[in-house]
Amino acid sequence: MTGPKERLRELGLAPLKGLGQNFLASPQLAEKIAKEVYRQGEKNIVVEIGPGLGALTFPLLDLGLTVYALEIDRGLAAELAKNNEATHRSLIILNTDALKVGLDTLPTGPKTICGNIPYNISSQVLMWFLSTFNGKSPGVFLLQKELVIRLLASPGSKDYGRITVPMKLFFELSSPFTIAPDAFRPRPKVESALLVLKPVLDPPKVDIQKLSAMTKICFHARRKTLYNNLISAFAPQEVKKALSQLGLDPGLRPETLAPESFAKLAAFFWEDAPS
Repeated sequence: MTGPKERLRELGLAPLKGLGQNFLASPQLAEKIAKEVYRQGEKNIVVEIGPGLGALTFPLLDLGLTVYALEIDRGLAAELAKNNEATHRSLIILNTDALKVGLDTLPTGPKTICGNIPYNISSQVLMWFLSTFNGKSPGVFLLQKELVIRLLASPGSKDYGRITVPMKLFFELSSPFTIAPDAFRPRPKVESALLVLKPVLDPPKVDIQKLSAMTKICFHARRKTLYNNLISAFAPQEVKKALSQLGLDPGLRPETLAPESFAKLAAFFWEDAPS
């Protein structure tokens, strides 16, 4: 079977370093991931970020799913379109940057979001995924293993941080398996892992952008206390009032707080702060 490297050479294309392209080269692994996406499925509609040569796309189609493929690389998008014409699959190709795609171009209603995500934009993609679909769509993503460890971390862990908080508030997170570097071409220097995000049944009523802003303030300096980080953005008296009413110790480090505490802080300062 022709691998990604050979296929790209045939097409006169090459991996674009600026886009962080590492193509999935294991058909068995692609099928395993596709089945995981199918299990999370909502109405058989999938939005795939960065389909590349279609390693995951075509196994998804084989399972009877309709795939909206967001591919920024013009050459790869054209090749996918050519293969789609030949097979007449339920594939809609959008030659666009996923982070800038308009919701009016995507299907309404339930859908699953998936993709082999470039390491250099993983956090951006996760926040885009959360804010664009309001935490209501399941996700299945191939990510750098180090980031997955951070996302699964519990309060008090050195790996627990800003990106962990919103994901844990809106999703049940799991990682079914890790993936060795030799499953990709070009071969990355680190391991990857599959991350599955299942929306929680009763998500918090908090503005996602404000929550993100609050975590940025609180984790601005991890070695500082919660109080000292907060007074960099708010008046000391207001900070004391907030911490007192929310029952939070001013001397705590931000990485010890449960995700719900960040949501309460965001609500206090920007939404429904008590008088």
